[in-house]
Amino acid sequence: MSHLGELDRIIASLAKPLAGYSDLLLDLRVWAREPSRAGSCMRAYFSLLDEAPAPAELAALQRWFEQHLSICVFDGSREIFIEKLPLELEGATSLEKLCQGAMHRMHEDRCHEYEQIRMEFGFVSKWAMVAA
Repeated sequence: MSHLGELDRIIASLAKPLAGYSDLLLDLRVWAREPSRAGSCMRAYFSLLDEAPAPAELAALQRWFEQHLSICVFDGSREIFIEKLPLELEGATSLEKLCQGAMHRMHEDRCHEYEQIRMEFGFVSKWAMVAA
């Protein structure tokens, strides 16, 4: 099964427990097919997390995101790809906290020659060739 087919299966399983969020689930399905919409996918995930009757219902979606999205790091002008960080959603309760954690990790654990860096969500497949 392709990674998008797997996502379709996960979204279908969420349709009943998150019936009030069918538009967001359908948007998520569309955005996952557009490489430039990874950030929208993450925003949707946290919106669903806020509304899920039980966060465990989103476990499959969380695993899918962790397998297929990463945090991409560039120089401040976005001309030079520096690295990609694995996406770790465990314990992240909001998009803001996830982003703050990634920024803290870059500040504390890394030493780059650039005065400024830029971080954004990206699909792993989009950056596989650049990072190789």
